[in-house]
Amino acid sequence: MDNEGRNCYHSLCYRGNYEVVTTLLNIERSYLKKTLMEQLSQEKHRFNLKNMDVKHGHLASSIYHDSDTIKRHEEFNIRVYNLFEQYTRDVLDRYRQILT
Repeated sequence: MDNEGRNCYHSLCYRGNYEVVTTLLNIERSYLKKTLMEQLSQEKHRFNLKNMDVKHGHLASSIYHDSDTIKRHEEFNIRVYNLFEQYTRDVLDRYRQILT
């Protein structure tokens, strides 16, 4: 921050370096994606789901799974949805910070 309350993004935009700002935002977004992927991996291990059980986000066949596996899968889907929702909010909040 400088004396007028501008951060580096404001300074770069003020100087006309739009491409630099875009690059910095893309770098931040990729860091957020990396964090999201680590969180997803942790959740997968926490819910103890096997790759064979899940195909394209759904249980391969709920007939062959016990009720505990079905419940864990539903809870996992809710957690994944919340993680993606948080990721979206983080990206939008970061853009809003830059624009204000």
